[in-house]
Amino acid sequence: MHTKLLDVKKRIFQAALDLLIEVDDPETITVRQIADRAGVGIGSINYHYQSKENLLNVAVERMIGDQAAIWYEPIEEAERNPVKRLKMLLIDTSNIAFRYEKLSRIAISHALTKGNMEPAQLILPILREIYRKTKEESELRLIAFQLITTTQALFLRGSAFGLYAGINVFDEKQRNEVIETLVENLITT
Repeated sequence: MHTKLLDVKKRIFQAALDLLIEVDDPETITVRQIADRAGVGIGSINYHYQSKENLLNVAVERMIGDQAAIWYEPIEEAERNPVKRLKMLLIDTSNIAFRYEKLSRIAISHALTKGNMEPAQLILPILREIYRKTKEESELRLIAFQLITTTQALFLRGSAFGLYAGINVFDEKQRNEVIETLVENLITT
C-alpha cells in the first residue's frame, strides 16, 4: 500500500482508538467524529475499513490484544503446570474484559455473532499440552469452545448468571472462583 494511504489508515485507526478510550458508550461514536479527528473524509474510513463497525471492532481487538500480550510472558510456576496456566489465562482474560467493559462488549459480541474462533484457538496449545495426545483434535477444539464461550457469556450476561447461580461475576474474587471451577469441571486428566 502506498505510504500516504498507510498514513491515512493509521490516522483513522488512532482516531478510533482515542475515541473509544474517551467515550462511555462506543455506540455513540460517529463516522463523522472519526473522520474529523483523523483529518480525513468519511469515504476514507469506508475505503480502509469497510464500515465504522468493522473499524471499531479492529480497534477494540487491538487494544485487548495489546493487554493480552502479558499472558504469554513466562511465569515459572505456571509453565510447569498447564492446567494452572490455563486458569491464569482465562482469569486474566476475564479481568481485562471487565476492566475494559465498554471495549470488550464490542469485541466479544462481534466474536460471538461473526463466528470468530480465534479466542478458542489461543488456548488449544495449552489443551494439547494438558492432554498429551490422549484426546482427538476435535475433542480439544470442543473443550476450547466450551471454555471460551462460557467465559464470554459470563461477561455479556453477568447479571442474568448472577440471578441464576447466585454468583456475582462483577466481583473479581467470585468471578475467578467461577472460572477455576469451570476449568476443573471441563478438564479431566
